[in-house]
Amino acid sequence: MSVGEKVTDGWNGCLNRIRHPAAKRVTTAEVGNFGELEGRKYCLVVTFRRSGETVPTPVWAGVADGKLYFRSEKRVGKIKRICANPRVLVAPCSSRGKPLGDAVEGRGRILPADEEPRAEAAIQSNFGLGRRMYEGVAMNLGPEGVYVEVSPAAETSAPRFPTPPRSTRPRRGGSSTRADRRSTSTPAPPRASRATRSRTSARSPRRSWPRSTT
Repeated sequence: MSVGEKVTDGWNGCLNRIRHPAAKRVTTAEVGNFGELEGRKYCLVVTFRRSGETVPTPVWAGVADGKLYFRSEKRVGKIKRICANPRVLVAPCSSRGKPLGDAVEGRGRILPADEEPRAEAAIQSNFGLGRRMYEGVAMNLGPEGVYVEVSPAAETSAPRFPTPPRSTRPRRGGSSTRADRRSTSTPAPPRASRATRSRTSARSPRRSWPRSTT
């Protein structure tokens, strides 16, 4: 582990210890846009472990074209969780992570290098010289950083189509359904009544077999 990674790990540990307890209560969100996050310097980003447990983290963020952007180290837990599960919850918060508004559902993705300038411009437009100096030192210390773009869930959700009725769903290989086979099959002949069967058996002579003489 490099010196820069040790420094950032110590700093992140300090931030975790002073995090506001209300941050852990953000476990659900509404579907909407990020209008409430515009002009906010801090944003609470909630990611999900494989078990479904939520992990809240306050970050410096910026909003541009209806999308949220933030920067973090590539090796930290929230980046790994977003790669495994892009679902995130975002809400305006204080520097310690205390929620200051309703959370919104979002989908995050790690940006490629050619899209990073757009993300950096969105974040830096929300801050001044202080962040530029901090990021300059952080980048020079060594830990590799990545940019994350979060889109509202309403924009990334795939449309759901209704399931066709069972009777009209085509069978594999073009074969007909059971209902079609019943409607096209030849009807069975009617069964004879009990009286008709008794009269028929009465007219038929009973066949007698010779008795054995041994």
